Amino acid sequence: MGFPAEQPGTLVIVNPPADAVAGGASTTLDVTLTASEDLTGQFGVPSVLVVWNGIVVGTSSPAITQVQDLSLAAGESTTGSVELELVNCWDDTALPGGVYQLVAAQDVFTAASEPAEVPPASEGEATAEAGVIEPDATVSFDAGYTFLSDPVEITVDGKQVDDPFGQYLNPAQPELPSDFLTPQIAREMYQKALVTGTWDMAKGTQRVVVTSDSASTNQLLWEQNYFGCAWDGGAARPFPTASADLRLLDVTGTLPAQVSLSYGWIVDGNPLVDLAVTNVSGHSMPQMYEPNTTLVFVKNGRVVGEAYLTNVNRNAQYAEAPFFAAGAQVGGQYVWRDVNGCWSNTGELPLEPGTYTVLNSQYLYLTSDSYGVVPFSDAASSYYPGTVLREGAASLGGDTAVIVDGDGDRVAIDLLPEPQGQWLEMQIWTSLGTVTITS
Repeated sequence: MGFPAEQPGTLVIVNPPADAVAGGASTTLDVTLTASEDLTGQFGVPSVLVVWNGIVVGTSSPAITQVQDLSLAAGESTTGSVELELVNCWDDTALPGGVYQLVAAQDVFTAASEPAEVPPASEGEATAEAGVIEPDATVSFDAGYTFLSDPVEITVDGKQVDDPFGQYLNPAQPELPSDFLTPQIAREMYQKALVTGTWDMAKGTQRVVVTSDSASTNQLLWEQNYFGCAWDGGAARPFPTASADLRLLDVTGTLPAQVSLSYGWIVDGNPLVDLAVTNVSGHSMPQMYEPNTTLVFVKNGRVVGEAYLTNVNRNAQYAEAPFFAAGAQVGGQYVWRDVNGCWSNTGELPLEPGTYTVLNSQYLYLTSDSYGVVPFSDAASSYYPGTVLREGAASLGGDTAVIVDGDGDRVAIDLLPEPQGQWLEMQIWTSLGTVTITS
């Protein structure tokens, strides 16, 4: 299954602007899909990409609509309208003056394959590679087509500059401190501290899990090591069996012993929570501007609810970029107003009166290399029209799309720079103790 390289139709931008359009302004484009053979499936609103020197620098933001049924006989067509704002991908700044290309994209899904079930981490064994469970099943992609139009030119009126997107495509990289916590160092620390079994979640204890690792071939790390409210409306999963008893960040939080809830709201005042994070790893890290203030409520080893704290200081001064030095601390005082039960397929689940373990999770993303961009065109700067997504490629709605031409050569579109070197993504879980909820 997947996206085949043949297209049973063509996609055309039928009304590109004949006159120059001011940068930052909007223009409405009609995109027509014409079937060359019978075409049935489901589709949504088309997208339009703005291409400069072979690199996508702008995209449309179509209105959120439900997927619709599509049924076209050979020769029949359907047209959708796209509102394109001429701003860049990175910070929505108006596009500078110049000549650009527009490329339309339309996804059509024709069939679906049943994905294989992802085995929970507790059913496997910890491997030597980042302490994760290797999958014995994979998730299949839906089948269909992504139609891409031939490019058409658009002139953006405004001041022209020599290197309009250099600050985004080639950002200046700060020099790493000599004690920087690289992915490799953190990976080795994790391996040495790796433990298996059930975490008792006693107050003050921590566990670290890996959710993404450039050195791992396991593409399901996030799914296997996810801990929280179930994202699919099903039952929440227990904490991952394989984790590290590793102290990289010291996380402290002062919680009230008891809160009373009414319809999810705390009715005995708004308790104040002092939350602080200290870098105790012995290494510099990427800057942490403020702690993650989400509280997670656990009952019988599974997450049943969450709370989101609010900083009492709305004009808080955060730490300066770019590094979180060894021994540095961030934190503050936060208001706790409510508790939200996890959601099921039938709605939000209530938190019954009782005592719950409260956890806090801090996110740590480490990378040791700079960011780069793969152009839309090939090395000879030629452009391949009428290309489609191949099996395993990312969606055009994400940061990257991989396409193929008629000869099977792979070409990449990067909507935003992608990391090219090593990276390691961790979640650092800390138990803040227990809270009793009454009604």
